[in-house]
Amino acid sequence: MKINKRITRCGIILLVSFPILFQTITAEYGYSKAAEIFTVPDTQAPTVPKDLTSTHVTFTSAVLTWKPASDNVGIKSYEIYCNGKKVASTSATVYEYKKLSPSAAYIFYVKAHDKAGNYSAQSISISVNTPADKTAPSTPSGLKASSVSVTEVNLIWTPSSDNVNVRGYDILRNGVKVGTTSKASYTNKNLTPGKSYTYNVRASDISGNLSINSTPLIVTTTKDSLAPTAPKELKITTIKGASVSLEWIASTDNSKITGYQIYCNGIVIATASGTSRIVKSPFSLGSDTYYIKAYDTAGNLSASSNALTVVIASE
Repeated sequence: MKINKRITRCGIILLVSFPILFQTITAEYGYSKAAEIFTVPDTQAPTVPKDLTSTHVTFTSAVLTWKPASDNVGIKSYEIYCNGKKVASTSATVYEYKKLSPSAAYIFYVKAHDKAGNYSAQSISISVNTPADKTAPSTPSGLKASSVSVTEVNLIWTPSSDNVNVRGYDILRNGVKVGTTSKASYTNKNLTPGKSYTYNVRASDISGNLSINSTPLIVTTTKDSLAPTAPKELKITTIKGASVSLEWIASTDNSKITGYQIYCNGIVIATASGTSRIVKSPFSLGSDTYYIKAYDTAGNLSASSNALTVVIASE
């Protein structure tokens, strides 16, 4: 680099907008020193991207194009904003945004970003309105039960199609919606053993359009003839007059325990849904014997628990 001879021996001061190398000054100027590098940060922002437009607007996407910005060093990328939130970046001057919804309005603008981290002012804002989707999904087909147990039915079907996107499926049991799923399968639980149910499935899309119900399917759960296990470790925690507090360990069952029958001297005097109950002897003073039996949703009754005998004192 040629240095102006007016530079004195006192030193060299140069202000530049980007890196520059100062080579060793020769003896001609009476100054010699190892080469040094001086860098002044780039603080100049890119120009604003111009002529932002949208094309090819569909139910769920829009293509955005704009004219390139310029910069004293170089453009690194462009940031795309939708409704005030940054949603994407690209090094090109065209971008297809694919996360829109039908029948909705959006505001887009773009900013340029240079290699030093400077941002341009935002471009003009443009409105993008996606068209309304009024087309329902196709009807789910091939509804069938892949397995049936005492209390559960596993349903499967052939997926529906849609002009935009199938969001999910509603499961109807005896005409009432009992569940939703995004898959082409569903397990309906907590059913009654040996009972018949009628199922339909319908598809929905992201606009809320509903398909026609599928062909109905009648499914009968398996009859339950298996009794629960007997309650264990029946004990009396307190006695107060004719009132007795009972506790026990729960029974198990292949379907579901509905409750427990509490016996006093061989007669059912109460029921319980949990594993404890305070009961009152219906008998006069004397010796009372207690035991418990569990029953399930099918009405199957377990064997008796251990028996306990207490003497009831007068109140």
